[in-house]
Amino acid sequence: MIDEIYVFAFFILITGACIGSFLNVVALRALSKESIVFPSSKCPVCNTPIKWYDNIPIFSYFVLLRGRCRNCKEKISIQYPIVEFICAVLFLLIFMKYEFSWQTLFLMYFGASAIVKCLKEKGITRTPTAVRGFADRMGAREYVAEEDMGDM
Repeated sequence: MIDEIYVFAFFILITGACIGSFLNVVALRALSKESIVFPSSKCPVCNTPIKWYDNIPIFSYFVLLRGRCRNCKEKISIQYPIVEFICAVLFLLIFMKYEFSWQTLFLMYFGASAIVKCLKEKGITRTPTAVRGFADRMGAREYVAEEDMGDM
């Protein structure tokens, strides 16, 4: 029989991937000042709305779409499944460490916020300010390249 903790871990993994998918939307639409609710997701090249079954985190990108828009066949950024995967693994690791606790919820929220912050700053600096600031506060400044530190 499957141990109860594995069922919860699987649920957390799936939830993390779904939240990662949503974080992609939040970051991209925040940059373009669009609503995070409406309209639904669309191909950035041909503007064709993405069907619900093409929006299944990680699975759709690799299995159903093979990294391309179903309509125009243009490549879809690998950022989407990477963020979904990172969020899923982050949530799973937090859950494995803290199980059911307030710390788990807080750390998942903090992790999701950090992911959005990094995504919003992507391309502005080589090391996002959020990461640099966090590294500085945690005493890990030496692990971030000095030329990326700016005037902190």
